[in-house]
Amino acid sequence: MVKILCLGFYLFFCGSVLAAESFDSLDEMEAYYLAEAKKDAEKMVQDFQMLDKPKYQKAYDEYLEDLKIIARTGVAPDNQELYKDLEAMSSNDPVVYPKKKKRKRYY
Repeated sequence: MVKILCLGFYLFFCGSVLAAESFDSLDEMEAYYLAEAKKDAEKMVQDFQMLDKPKYQKAYDEYLEDLKIIARTGVAPDNQELYKDLEAMSSNDPVVYPKKKKRKRYY
């Protein structure tokens, strides 16, 4: 009973979104939204795994993806970070690294 009441409330306020989608039954609608939820869950897990990696590993993975796109299409993807990296690699400008700051010890 509560599920039907919540579903009716949802349909009332989201009618414009659901107007484009036509469902013959509640089971069909439930299956559709369950499939969409599974897709979103998989994407969330992939995003979380990318956040869990160190910065150098993320940069390396992104670099490999860019190389795969270049190998497949012959054209570099529209990625400003990639363009900056390629420009830095092809220049003869010296690289200046800042000094490391001393770490504070709290013990």
